[in-house]
Amino acid sequence: MEKIMKTAKITSVLIAILLCCSSVLAAEKAPNGQNENKSGEQKEQSAQKRKLIAKYGQKYGEAIFERKLLLGMSPEIVNEELYPKDMFDIRKKVSTGNDIEVWTLSERKLSETMFKTGNAGQLNELNAIYGLLTGSSIRLTDLAKRMGVPSKMTFKNGHLVEVIY
Repeated sequence: MEKIMKTAKITSVLIAILLCCSSVLAAEKAPNGQNENKSGEQKEQSAQKRKLIAKYGQKYGEAIFERKLLLGMSPEIVNEELYPKDMFDIRKKVSTGNDIEVWTLSERKLSETMFKTGNAGQLNELNAIYGLLTGSSIRLTDLAKRMGVPSKMTFKNGHLVEVIY
């Protein structure tokens, strides 16, 4: 069950990355008739926010709901709720009595995850469209960074102390 949940979270992050360019290109407002489902969606979002606050407290629960990293978050919170560690190269070391863990966004791991989740074809299509529009291709890590995924996170003694975008 844990593996299924992890795969679902990875897939949702990757889909968000894939939709980055299309959302930028389609920055038009939806037609008026598409507002019917908003109240149901708002109720669902409100319930999700309450659940996160109950689990992680007001400060971290709200930040997670808004998909924001806060200094002090644990690697477990970041992995489970925001950015699965399967997308990062992780280096651990002990320095002057401190446990240091550095997560660096990995092109290889992002690509492997795309193939595992079956989204590789969508990436190729998106890259082709991006290439037609801009005359160049884009790396998966560049797409991730444009979506706000950090390129590097440093944890010290189980707490986030540095984020580089």
